[in-house]
Amino acid sequence: MLHILGAGAAHPAGSISNEFLVRCQSAFDASWLEHQIGINSRATVLPLDYILESGNLDTSLSYKVATASPTDLSFSAAQQALQRAGISPEQVGLVIGAGETPVETTPSEGQRLAGRFGLRIPAFDVCSGMESLPLHLDQLRHWRPEALPDYVLLVYSSCPTTRVNYKQGREGALFGDGAGALVISPRIGGKLQVAASAVWKAAPHQRILSVDTYAHLGVDFAAMFELAASANFHTAKLALQSLPTPTKLTFIPAQLSAKCAQRFKELGAGSYGAVHVQSAQNGCCLGASFAIALSDLWDGLSGAAQDLLLVSAGLGHNNAWVQLRVGA
Repeated sequence: MLHILGAGAAHPAGSISNEFLVRCQSAFDASWLEHQIGINSRATVLPLDYILESGNLDTSLSYKVATASPTDLSFSAAQQALQRAGISPEQVGLVIGAGETPVETTPSEGQRLAGRFGLRIPAFDVCSGMESLPLHLDQLRHWRPEALPDYVLLVYSSCPTTRVNYKQGREGALFGDGAGALVISPRIGGKLQVAASAVWKAAPHQRILSVDTYAHLGVDFAAMFELAASANFHTAKLALQSLPTPTKLTFIPAQLSAKCAQRFKELGAGSYGAVHVQSAQNGCCLGASFAIALSDLWDGLSGAAQDLLLVSAGLGHNNAWVQLRVGA
């Protein structure tokens, strides 16, 4: 069984408020941002003057002015995860990374992070958008335990504000930058156990989000609230049919906005357990979101028996759920 021993997160210091977005373009309305999106601020690596003046129309310029790289954020998140796990970087035997907005594809994020720590160990990336962390946990829990080292570092870093057009479209209302990291082990016990999981390909009509390598990212706003929330709830129900009834359950759904999480709750998830809302202050950090959520919850996870259910449907073009057990 896989155990999660530590979780960490990091965000850049820059912040995009609703008031700032209204200044960027007339398409934004303060009331719409508050009541339809539910995000108050978004962490960003971009200087606000750059966004206001250029609108980030040329995404190739964003990395030249960014205050931090995805790897800078990964490094900070990984340091916190390692500290919480009570181990040193030298004890890590494998690094797996993912990120939708890399500065470069080779070396990979996992390789860059291993290099930042001075480690000469296996390191690679497997990216599946919002479903990256569920995919990694699902695959690794099926590996033979002897094939894994004692400690594996999983890291997720995304800077979607570098791919947003702030002069046109409404994507700027959703996204913020951040990184999350987990330390896992097949042998050493931790605060969380990976009890069960499943990942499968999403239906073609579920394409809500696309992240272009060289251009601006795009969101199907017409489908975002209802389709994303209903697909998440359907995936959650499939998970619950496969699992024993938990004593205490908290859902962590993939969410492009706080309102998506609220809609997920309204569809019926609230009758099964609590729903964690994570995007209101820092924005949606894409594939880093699940690890960031676990880091945010980490100190409050007590020894009392409870389950966390990570749920994502279609935002990385897969459907996935992972059951994490606390206090087992």
